[in-house]
Amino acid sequence: MKELIRVLKAILAIFQQSKLVSYKGENLQSIESKLRAFYQSSASDHYYEELLALSAGEELSHFYDMKRRYRFLELCEQAEIILDFGCGAGNLALALSNHFPSKPIFANDIGKSAGCLLKEPIPKNFTFKKASVLNSQFDIASFDLVISKYVIEHVVYPDDMIKEAHRILKPNGYLYLVYPHLIFRADVGTILKELVSWATFSRKLTYLDPQVDSDKPLLESDDDAAWLSNPVKIQRMMKDCGFDIVANKPTQSLLIAKKRDF
Repeated sequence: MKELIRVLKAILAIFQQSKLVSYKGENLQSIESKLRAFYQSSASDHYYEELLALSAGEELSHFYDMKRRYRFLELCEQAEIILDFGCGAGNLALALSNHFPSKPIFANDIGKSAGCLLKEPIPKNFTFKKASVLNSQFDIASFDLVISKYVIEHVVYPDDMIKEAHRILKPNGYLYLVYPHLIFRADVGTILKELVSWATFSRKLTYLDPQVDSDKPLLESDDDAAWLSNPVKIQRMMKDCGFDIVANKPTQSLLIAKKRDF
């Protein structure tokens, strides 16, 4: 009951946010360029400052949020090598390295202030790489567990991100992916269009016009989203990229996928 109440409150909060703006053009590179400029600007620092604030105590940290999600600690304990795929300020990755001191913990992100939480002394079992989730620069079959929290919605080509996760995972490795239900922030017409897309098994994504300004901080979370992320489209991409779906937990905004051992 407590979990249901928490989910209902979260959905209500989403409905109270401003509506996301659909992208009307055809040139997806314009979305990509807009987001890249924002993430490399000083305006994005505000986002990372908010992430830093979350590290004030475990009760507010990314790790506290993650460890109560389905099978998170179990999969972390099973894995030998873990990657925080698009780590932001580094809250979760740093918490993982402290919680599992004997495990190699890796993290990557491309933002201007990415990894800003990672100050000396950095745990010996921790490695940060400033690299994109589309081209992480890690070797093939490097990780047992790839964790990605609220990253995929910011990627213009999310299927390429999933392909990269597949490439760097070992056979039978797990992708633990948390996403936002952005459909609740769309207008009625966009919602209906997306539902029809689900029913017809379309792979086409509903792209958004990110409401970002390189001179101003974000007004609301996910104003920098590139597409209308949802579990239906993400699952289809995962299957197309060589994953089997292990768990789908919509109330936790969670998908767990396992790399097929061909």
